[in-house]
Amino acid sequence: MNLRRGLVRLWVIASAVWVVFWLWRADIPCLLGYTSGGEAPWCKDPLQYSMNVGVSDALLVIGVPIVTGLIGLAVAWITQGFRAGRSN
Repeated sequence: MNLRRGLVRLWVIASAVWVVFWLWRADIPCLLGYTSGGEAPWCKDPLQYSMNVGVSDALLVIGVPIVTGLIGLAVAWITQGFRAGRSN
């Protein structure tokens, strides 16, 4: 069993699910103003969607998987340091 490979696969799948969820939740056509057949009622609510898609949204969507991956790399590096060293 290769734990590191399994955790990397888990991270890739979880990151993809995270990004797809936030893109689905953001309702991209509303944010870009492309709605077929007129404006959808949920697009009109200013409290629901601010039209300022910017750095904070990008950091939320992309930043969380990156930080999670970096934390995983740090934990793997730390645990590798506790393994028995090679004899010279």
